[in-house]
Amino acid sequence: MSAKIALPAPDALAAVVARLDPAARLLDHRQLDGGVSATMIALDLERGDGSNDTVILRMPGEENLKADPDSTAHEYRLLELLAERGIPAPPPLMLDTTCSILPGAYLVLTWLEGRVAFAVRDREISARAMADLLLRIHAIPAGPELSFLAQQGHPLDALARAVDPGHPYALEDASRAGLETLRPLVVCNAPMLLHGDFWPGNMLWSKRELVAAIDWEDAMIGDPLADLAIARLEIAIFWGLGAMNAFTRHYLEQSMIDASALPLWDLVAARRAPADYTDWDQGWETLGRPDMSARRMTDGRQRFADAALKGIGAYRQAARA
Repeated sequence: MSAKIALPAPDALAAVVARLDPAARLLDHRQLDGGVSATMIALDLERGDGSNDTVILRMPGEENLKADPDSTAHEYRLLELLAERGIPAPPPLMLDTTCSILPGAYLVLTWLEGRVAFAVRDREISARAMADLLLRIHAIPAGPELSFLAQQGHPLDALARAVDPGHPYALEDASRAGLETLRPLVVCNAPMLLHGDFWPGNMLWSKRELVAAIDWEDAMIGDPLADLAIARLEIAIFWGLGAMNAFTRHYLEQSMIDASALPLWDLVAARRAPADYTDWDQGWETLGRPDMSARRMTDGRQRFADAALKGIGAYRQAARA
């Protein structure tokens, strides 16, 4: 898991509020739980007219900055575009890249009423709601306005990338060479906007309604199957295979994409997950899921990856026929 940066001092947070609204004053602040790729702090403030408000200060983590030094500005531009398109996501309020208040660039986002829900009442209904939102995101095609985003690329290129040798799906050279023979047969869909980390932990719910997708720092351009596979894996782990199948079926029924290469993208998603989930083994009781554990998550990922490998084998056989 990514290390968080040190929390700013209260006077620095007050200066952020003053930059956002010179008439406002900081009342209180609290760090938000759950983020590993960024540090997020809720700022409670009083506006000049006496009304109270809450905004989110978001500071990117070191790994995001290494991958893209301009990730904060890029995320701000994307959130602006999403707001213009009516995509449920936190509307941005301010971007500061001056580093005059905090050590690095930061965003201030609108506070949205809602919560991350791992213990949803009807998992299949919730999964279909996620599919509907993903379809709306994928309706935004690649174009000049998104040229600042990274490109996802081909699934076989993703499978060729090295991962920790201890990862259960690191893939040996022979396995990668065997997969490479499928390249002429793989159908890639038209590139479009991808969330990049579309899973239940990045969904906000209010009164059983899905109100927003959050944490857009991994957004990119690419094949929609990449997002679909990530969501399938995580839904299978946290909500079960029935919910995963409902999500997949609903998405594919409403979309026009070619899903033949989905097993390849499923394997990409399985390799993207941690080698084990030891760092994820705490706090599930407070999230309403005392049944979750590192062992259960690892086992869920193994079943998913084994199904992906079986699907790839069937894909190869069908291609040879």
